[in-house]
Amino acid sequence: ASSVSSHFLKKTRFNKIVALDSIYHFPDKRSFLRSSFELLTVGNNNEGGKIAVTDLLLVDPSPPLWLTFILRLMNVNNLWTETEYLDSLELLGFSDVKIDTSHTSLVLARWLPRFILDRLQYAVITADALGDRKPKRLPKVAVIGSGMSGLTAACRLKGSHLVTVFEASPKVGLSGNSENINGHLVDVPLRIIGEGYYTFLAGMVRELGVELKPIREDWL
Repeated sequence: ASSVSSHFLKKTRFNKIVALDSIYHFPDKRSFLRSSFELLTVGNNNEGGKIAVTDLLLVDPSPPLWLTFILRLMNVNNLWTETEYLDSLELLGFSDVKIDTSHTSLVLARWLPRFILDRLQYAVITADALGDRKPKRLPKVAVIGSGMSGLTAACRLKGSHLVTVFEASPKVGLSGNSENINGHLVDVPLRIIGEGYYTFLAGMVRELGVELKPIREDWL
């Protein structure tokens, strides 16, 4: 859940949370970690607690599209590098973060081929959530326009910043000016992503789970 209910927090106290080989399947890892911090600190007599997870880490912060596609087929989402993990946990309020990747070859070599193994690490991650420590305030960012560049920027900044998107048109989004004609979505102005063209854009929308719809060629 994106947040923990106040009733649950008042009735329940935890001092340890463990997530083994599961967090990389969550659609929103940062939300899980934020909720875990709340569970370990709120109503726990300021003593706090500890979280421990096992997760997959990216070696390269900009993985190739083929790797992203393969991971999505495995329902592996939102992987971070070691630096991104450290920064994200500290931003959420955790302290004394430890990341141990020494078990990578022992665990992953049994399941993944070498060309994938070279781009991933298997990590045991622990961190403290102290009751008197608060999450850092996220910097605010204003994005002007909800077109391709604006939405891409907003998506990349989500989680590490508080993002507000401003759009002058009554419709938002890349296809804000599209029209539905006889059940077919027609872009105004016309935009087409042909097979083999705009490979970065096509890979990015697959990564974000944005649906692409085919068009009738006789409408061109």
